[in-house]
Amino acid sequence: ALNLFGLCCSSLGKLEKAERIFDHVVREAPHISEAKLHLANCRFEQDKLELALAALKGEDRANPTDPESLIMLARIHMALGRKDEAKHALQDALRTDPKRPETLLAMAGIQLALGDLTESMALCKKVLFDDPQNCNALIGQAEVDNQREHWDAVLANTRAVLEQFPAHIRAWYLHCVALDKLDRPVEFLAATREMAACAPDDVDVLTLLCHAHHKNQDYVACILAANEVLSQQ
Repeated sequence: ALNLFGLCCSSLGKLEKAERIFDHVVREAPHISEAKLHLANCRFEQDKLELALAALKGEDRANPTDPESLIMLARIHMALGRKDEAKHALQDALRTDPKRPETLLAMAGIQLALGDLTESMALCKKVLFDDPQNCNALIGQAEVDNQREHWDAVLANTRAVLEQFPAHIRAWYLHCVALDKLDRPVEFLAATREMAACAPDDVDVLTLLCHAHHKNQDYVACILAANEVLSQQ
């Protein structure tokens, strides 16, 4: 019951309270193995990275063996800048469950961070082979194509995401960047306006909107957008 209550608190954003609940569950009922994962995730969301790592490994300091915990372990290592440790954790997760989409996509993210674009793309394609509409895999492909400056491919992947999730900010952002790079200023401005409607307080979004107005030589709107960006600082 406490474990479920902790999940409710976490979903409501009451992370400190959830952390205290999960910590109690881990100490009093160590057989509830998922409580360790929930505690680690709570601490991760609060940027308590070393404490999150300690929660996941437990008193014996051993690495977890189930795929979900190994993915969490990789996320913590990545946040700490330990890319090799993150990669090893995901390799262990893949050995445990080689077809799990979450593991494949987490590994794709690691490979992208390490600069291995070919392997990152291959992992995304592996997920899309079984699930052609997987949003995270489509975004993963767009991220790789963005690095490769394959702008038409970025547009194709982000369109597929936006058809499913019209308010997906990362998809909008990559979509807008591609339109800018392809020198399609009218479409670029229209897309950035739609993105800004979804995230009116996002500094990066507003900065791109400012650039779109400038590119369309609408300098008054550019100044207004720039002032909005500065007010967010």
